[in-house]
Amino acid sequence: MAAAPMAAEAMESTAPAEPLAAAGALLAEAEAALDDPARAERLAASARDILIAQDDDPEGQSARLLFSSFALLVHCRRVGGKLEGAEEAAREALPFLCIVPAPSVGRARLLAAVAQLRRAERRLDEAAALFSYAAGLFREVRASQAEAACRAQAGLILLEQGATWRAGAEILRARRLLRVDLAPALVARVALLAAWCEVAAGQPERGERELSAARKLRQRTGDEREDLLGDWWEARIAAHDGRPADGDARLDAVRRRLLAEGSLREAAACTLDLLALRAAGRPEDTERLAADLFDAFRSPAALRPAELLTLLSSYARDRPDRYRSAVMPIRQALAAWRSEPGGRPDLIPPTEDLADRVLWAGRW
Repeated sequence: MAAAPMAAEAMESTAPAEPLAAAGALLAEAEAALDDPARAERLAASARDILIAQDDDPEGQSARLLFSSFALLVHCRRVGGKLEGAEEAAREALPFLCIVPAPSVGRARLLAAVAQLRRAERRLDEAAALFSYAAGLFREVRASQAEAACRAQAGLILLEQGATWRAGAEILRARRLLRVDLAPALVARVALLAAWCEVAAGQPERGERELSAARKLRQRTGDEREDLLGDWWEARIAAHDGRPADGDARLDAVRRRLLAEGSLREAAACTLDLLALRAAGRPEDTERLAADLFDAFRSPAALRPAELLTLLSSYARDRPDRYRSAVMPIRQALAAWRSEPGGRPDLIPPTEDLADRVLWAGRW
């Protein structure tokens, strides 16, 4: 990955002291090693130790670099599955955020890294707020692609929470900022999400324009997984836009593909979308969906998602009042679900991962 942003911060002072130059070099090396989180973490920790020892920092140069070191520590530990260690680094960084409140690349990245951690911890309200705050800081330092990556992730979380109007504001801003040449798959997905938000807001013509743009962008990626995700979201849009038969046929085709090849998390989420579509018109046709999910995976990990879907199906048929209040909690529970070790990996790379790559790639 490119090391330009952190290297640029290392050069902000015209004549940096030797320790600051050494710390900046370590951070640039750590960012270049992000594909090896353990090594990047060691380099960032070394830079942090140098920077904490600096007492005289009249221009805030040491603090700005320190933010970058903590950002890398939080990120690398989260990616490595060490959430407690990432939380420890986030807590250690908090006092320094009060020392130099001015916007900087390092400060913005630290807040974005903590937002990623909160998302992993399923503290979604905090994650969405931090992503939005980090996006504002990236805007102030003119890092438009990093801003867009944060806004896309804030929008995704808000969509998951059912806050479609608020999500639309973040997603549409991300859509305007993202560069196709840097992240074509992410741009295509954000266009899909923008289409959904426009249709949900009662703007079908705008939604159709975004759908058309998303289809063209998918063609540029040459990735059939993007077509599969496109079919999934277009099915949801069709159902919401008064075409339930079209949505059902498309969504069922995606579900069957995911049952055969996808992860448990993906298959469960798509099954829930189909269940929700059928519950509105023919709830009797939801009965087999949970059994199909369990039969496709035949593992202990599939028991709980199947039980939740069975419960929701019974509510759809017999207790519509209970069904309406249960959909969102079950949707969020399935979104947080992870397959057991050795289970099938995701067939479709999560959109959050694509946004994270933009955020940490350094080409802004």
